[in-house]
Amino acid sequence: MNSFELQHNLIESRRSHPLTAYEQVLYHELVMAANRAGKLQEFSVANEELMFNLMITKPTLFNARRGLTECGLINYQKGESKGNKRSFGKYSINDLRLNRFTANDTTVSTTVSTTNCTLKKEENIKLKTKKEETISNEIVPSPKVLADCSDSGHESIDYTELVKFFNEKTKGVFGTIRLPLSDARKNHIRARIREFGKKAFSEMICTALSSDFLKGQNNRNFKATFDWMILPNNFSKIISGNYANRNETTGKNGKPVISEADFMSDINKQLKTIQTKN
Repeated sequence: MNSFELQHNLIESRRSHPLTAYEQVLYHELVMAANRAGKLQEFSVANEELMFNLMITKPTLFNARRGLTECGLINYQKGESKGNKRSFGKYSINDLRLNRFTANDTTVSTTVSTTNCTLKKEENIKLKTKKEETISNEIVPSPKVLADCSDSGHESIDYTELVKFFNEKTKGVFGTIRLPLSDARKNHIRARIREFGKKAFSEMICTALSSDFLKGQNNRNFKATFDWMILPNNFSKIISGNYANRNETTGKNGKPVISEADFMSDINKQLKTIQTKN
């Protein structure tokens, strides 16, 4: 599943089910696990691996997984344990585009068939032309078409101004971006802005700039780059504060320094809000 298909699933789901930051980063992590497994249905990944990669507790993982299951983005089948033998649970990523395509195809086929049986030839020709225009507006574009089309219907993006803002704000800390941008960069930028908005994109840059870890002050010989920051999973982690500096309110890798009870209470409030809206 590529980034455009992932983005479509999130957009389709968030129309009726607002997602928390934990649910979004867990979904990104599961999609990457599915890509590694080479299949979207019934692939396994250990709870410990997800908790380590996302830097979250087991209750947080369970709550986020339940939220994704309830909104239809994933299915989860719990593993079975027999004696000392343990089997991992199985995840399946649901493609929300399938229902939309099927509904459109069925409606168009039925309408055109009925029209041909009831109208005269000249009237039928006019109606068929009108139906063809309607069909082209209703069918969801494929990922390739979406990548090549303009931003009609979405926030317009001035890539020149974006590059200027990034270079002037970061002053080369994460490298300098040069124009023209490649199609791959534009696609990632467009996807992140459609998902989070322009304000969140600029805030991501400022948040990254305040992180000593991302600027290379770590023992891993790692420094973030623009291309690394605009990847789905990394973008979500940055705006979620995973790479914030240690201070009075955050610990290593930005993990909140609060009691487990207070932390889980906040998560439960978010889940209750989602359930109330549903």
